[in-house]
Amino acid sequence: MKKFLFTAALAALFMLPTVCGAQTDPLQGKQIGIIGDSYVRNHREPIENTWHYKFAKKHGMQYFNYGRNGNSISLDLKVWGPAMYKRYTEMKDSLDYVVVIAGHNDGVPGRIDSIGVDVFKERLGILCKGLIAKYPHAKIFFFTPWTCENFEGSLRQQVVDAMLEVCSAHGIPVFDAARHSNIFAADEQFRKTYFQGGNGSDRAHLNAAGHDLFLPVAERFLLQCPQTPDYTDPALWITQDDDADDTGADVFYIVSTWEKDWWTADSTVCHYADVYNAAHREHMATEINGVAAYMAPGNRFYAPYYRHATIDAFMTQNEDTIRARTRLAMGDVCDAFDHFLQQRDASRPLIIAGFSQGGLAVVELLKHMSDETYRQLAAAYVLGYKVTPEDTAACHRILPAAGEGDTGVTICYNTVKDVKYVKPVIAATCFGINPVNWRTDDTPATLHDTITVRLDPDYHVLVVTGYSGSEYHPYGNLINVGDIHSCEPWLYSNCLRKNFAVRTRQWRKKQ
Repeated sequence: MKKFLFTAALAALFMLPTVCGAQTDPLQGKQIGIIGDSYVRNHREPIENTWHYKFAKKHGMQYFNYGRNGNSISLDLKVWGPAMYKRYTEMKDSLDYVVVIAGHNDGVPGRIDSIGVDVFKERLGILCKGLIAKYPHAKIFFFTPWTCENFEGSLRQQVVDAMLEVCSAHGIPVFDAARHSNIFAADEQFRKTYFQGGNGSDRAHLNAAGHDLFLPVAERFLLQCPQTPDYTDPALWITQDDDADDTGADVFYIVSTWEKDWWTADSTVCHYADVYNAAHREHMATEINGVAAYMAPGNRFYAPYYRHATIDAFMTQNEDTIRARTRLAMGDVCDAFDHFLQQRDASRPLIIAGFSQGGLAVVELLKHMSDETYRQLAAAYVLGYKVTPEDTAACHRILPAAGEGDTGVTICYNTVKDVKYVKPVIAATCFGINPVNWRTDDTPATLHDTITVRLDPDYHVLVVTGYSGSEYHPYGNLINVGDIHSCEPWLYSNCLRKNFAVRTRQWRKKQ
C-alpha cells in the first residue's frame, strides 16, 4: 500500500498541465527594464520603433524604458542628468530582465579622457554591483556602443574594452556591438539607410529599419541562456524509491559542475549547462546515479537536472564572477525544490545534499526555504564546498553539526592533503565535521584501514594521509592539486549512507 502511495505521489509530482493551443512564451508577462542614453530613448523618433521595445512586445513582456538622451555611465552632466551608476536606483524593483545600452556619451572628447579609464571602470563596477544587488534573480545584460570611424585607438574603443573587462569580471554578459554586430556605423552609406535623418550625419541613432535589422542579433544574445527547465517534466529528474516500509527520508540531491563554456549553434558562448541537451544530462546522470547507489537505499531519492554554471566561472577564482554566474543555476535549484515541496509528504524527514556547486546550492536552499520546511529537515550535507560567516549571519537555519545524530544541522567538509592547498573560493569554510568519526575536533579517524582523516581546527577542512587521490586528475590550478576535491561524494560514501539513516531515525524520534 505504501509503495502505491509513493507511486501516486510521484505521478502527481510530474503531472503535466493540460494546455490548449500554442505553448506560452516563457517570457510572457516578464518585466524588462532598459536603461541607457539616446540609444534607449531613441533620440527624436518614437520609442516604439526601437529593437528593445519590439523584443518586449514580441515576447509579451512588460516594458520599462529608462533612456535619457545624452546620459553617461560615469559622469554627471548638467544638461543630461546624473550618471547611470547613480540613477539605476530609480528603476523599478521587480524587473526580470535588465538591459544596459550605454557608453556612447562616455567615449567622446572631454569625458573618459577627463576622468581616466580607471575611474570609468570603477564607476561602471559600481553600476554592475548595484544591479546585481538590486536584482539578484534578474537576467542582466550590457550592450556597448556601435563602432565609429577610426575606432582602433579611439576613446570609443577605450570605453568598449573597459565595458567588456568590467562586465566580464562581474559575470554579466556584454554584447560587443562595436565589433560583432551587423550595424556598420563607420560607413556613411550604411548610416544613410539605417540611421536617423537619412543623410549619414547621425552616427548613433538607428531608424526603424535599423532597429529591425539589429533586432534578431540582439534577440539571440538576450536568449543566450539555455531554455528554462520545466520541472513538471519527468525527463528533468532522476528519482528512485527504495523506502518500501516508509521509515526513510526524502533525499533531495544537487549535482556538481560538469560542463565547460561551450558554443551554441549561432556561435554564442554559453556559460551554463543545458538541461535539454542529451549529452549534458548524460554527464550529470553519471554523478547522480553514482550517489543514488548509496543515498537512495532505504529512502526516496530525487535529483533535478539544472543549468549549472560552467567550470569556467570557478576557474576565475573571483568571488564576484562566481556569485554572478551561479545566480541562474541557484534559481533553477530553488524552482525545482519548490516544485518538489509542493508534492512531497511533509510528515517525512527531509535530507538535502549536494557536491561542489551542488554544495553551494544546499547553502542557498537553506536560505531559500521557509521555517516550516526547515522543521522537516533531518540534515543538510554540503560536500566539497564552503559555508561562510556571511552565510550563517544571513540565515538562522544554517547550524553546524556537532556530532553523529543531531538534526536540523548542516554537515560540511572539504578534503586536502595539507591546509596549504585550501582553495578559498571553494573550501574557505567557517565550520566542518569529520564524517568518519563525526568529531569537530582534531581527533583522527581511520577509514578503509589505511587512511587517516583529521579535521584541522583552524581551517575546518579534512586533512588525509595514506591516500593520494591519484585517480582524480588535476583541473587547471583549481581542483585536485593538493586538495582532493573530486573525492568528496565517493571516499566517505559508506559513512554518509550510515549517517543518513542515523539522522533520519533521530528526526523521527523527535516527532
